[in-house]
Amino acid sequence: MFLGILAIFIVLVCMIILLYSYFLRIVNKLFKVTNKYVKYIVLGAVIVLFNLSFIMLFRSEVFGIILVLLIYTLMMYFFIYIIDFFLKKNKLWNKIYLFIPITFSICFTVYGLFNMTNVVKTEYDIHNSKLTNNYKVALISDLHYGISLNDNELTKYANEISKEKPDFVVLAGDIVDERTTKEQMNSAFNILGSIDTKSGVYFAYGNHDKSTYTSKKNYTLSELEESITKNNITILEESKKYINTDVVLIGRGYDYRKNITDILERRDNPLYSIVIDHVPLEYDNYRENGINLDLSGHTHAGQIFPLGVLQKMINKNSAFINKFHKLSDAVYGKYEKDDFIGIVSSGIAGWGIPIRTESRSEYVIINLSK
Repeated sequence: MFLGILAIFIVLVCMIILLYSYFLRIVNKLFKVTNKYVKYIVLGAVIVLFNLSFIMLFRSEVFGIILVLLIYTLMMYFFIYIIDFFLKKNKLWNKIYLFIPITFSICFTVYGLFNMTNVVKTEYDIHNSKLTNNYKVALISDLHYGISLNDNELTKYANEISKEKPDFVVLAGDIVDERTTKEQMNSAFNILGSIDTKSGVYFAYGNHDKSTYTSKKNYTLSELEESITKNNITILEESKKYINTDVVLIGRGYDYRKNITDILERRDNPLYSIVIDHVPLEYDNYRENGINLDLSGHTHAGQIFPLGVLQKMINKNSAFINKFHKLSDAVYGKYEKDDFIGIVSSGIAGWGIPIRTESRSEYVIINLSK
């Protein structure tokens, strides 16, 4: 624990030193400053802004955006510093190189702001002999209502999904979170519950829906459950629902979980089994116990580049880290092994900061056929 905290402290100090070095060079280049006190002013400004952005990260969207800007500036400065070693004799390069990191970070962050609210449809086709009917399933996860989408935008995407004529809709957790107000929570489930389906809307809890990470909750658990159910949305928490005679839909809990074998019955074996599990973390267990499809979210496909890339690398190559705390079995997209398929959505929005610089915000349409 101590070594982990020490490592984080060292990384943060190194980041502050590099940012100080960069902004001091910018100030000197623009204003030709010789006053020694300017160094202390720049250092103080960097320390205050960087630390304040960390402290206020999930309390203020503005500070979250500033932190993303600073981190991308730092990343680009690191690479530019290496390139400068080879090009420092080039006159054009010497004129522009210091402005590349901040220009890139501003452009990339602005792109992330627009990309977050530009929701796309992602579609998958799945065939399985257990199915006696064809189904169209809509998957929505990680709305974190209040971060990016508003009522009009969510209604727009709910209407788009209704036009797809889904047989049923799956809400795979984190529809609301610690920053969602009670009014926003009611509005979100009212809109999602209005999606036109043949067999209903089904919800499984994520790690944020119950406002797990704050003591000052904007709504109680009973108010949350009432809002969900009064809008004709079925909560599946370590429970299941049969769709016609060929599909069993199983919803997992987040803070309370049974073994999957305690939910399944012998009569479920011939049926096509779908699990709604917010975190994609039991693929081997599901596959070994005959589950056919797992629908998840949680990862946001990284959301802020390069987090998704790093998580994929850790999942694939770091047996040491995974031994102590495996993050997920998949980060995004479709995973397939034997008769098991896992689908992980990037989410219809994002968490904490209204920026998405990795992947796209999406709702998912899954076409099931025999």
